[in-house]
Amino acid sequence: MVRQVHRVLLGTQWLCRGGMLKKLLITGSRSHPDGGRVRDYLLNKILTRYDEILLIEGDCPHPRTYPLYQSVDWIGQEVWMERYGDRWSDYISIHPPKRDKKGKATPGDFAIRNQEMVDLLPDLVLAFPYGESKGTRMTIGMAQKKNLNVHVVEWS
Repeated sequence: MVRQVHRVLLGTQWLCRGGMLKKLLITGSRSHPDGGRVRDYLLNKILTRYDEILLIEGDCPHPRTYPLYQSVDWIGQEVWMERYGDRWSDYISIHPPKRDKKGKATPGDFAIRNQEMVDLLPDLVLAFPYGESKGTRMTIGMAQKKNLNVHVVEWS
């Protein structure tokens, strides 16, 4: 199921009750072995600083081949659902890659999706690479080229 949240875009800022909303792009491995640490980081280092934050993420699914590992995108969705309750969809901008009729996405489709998220000019790009994490590292590079604030949380 593709979930896309629509909002009013004013220049490069999302219009929100009482002013402009902070934008956070999270990117990370779709098979991160320590979802608890990612979750704690989002709850304790990010959500404690701002009342309202728009989460921008790429909707990478939980890997079926590694059932004990978690997708950073889905961890972010779960944390935002807990934080904002019934209004969670007002605070998440989900960007799945384009897929063909068989449901497949090419590496190019993922690159286009990653660039679209970076082009939203988030206030912070928070990256949780694990291992090779090609897409995560690609997104980090795209954000750095735009001189965005990038924070990388490495686990090996």
